[in-house]
Amino acid sequence: MPRMRTPIDWPRDIHKMLRVNAVRQVSYVPDAGHKRLIELCHRDKKLTVVSLTTEEEGIALAAGAWLGASARRC
Repeated sequence: MPRMRTPIDWPRDIHKMLRVNAVRQVSYVPDAGHKRLIELCHRDKKLTVVSLTTEEEGIALAAGAWLGASARRC
């Protein structure tokens, strides 16, 4: 008898890993394929979610977040 496969819920798995790793900021370029993950992030009150117009904006956002966290440690 074939084994029944459990459906993969990758958006939930990714969101869970963001929480487990204490990620506080998520940025994204709108994409229909990532709709559920984006919705999960928006519903999460512990995340700051930023919509971008280009991927390049994400580099500046991530660098600023990293520098800001570094400054708090000094």
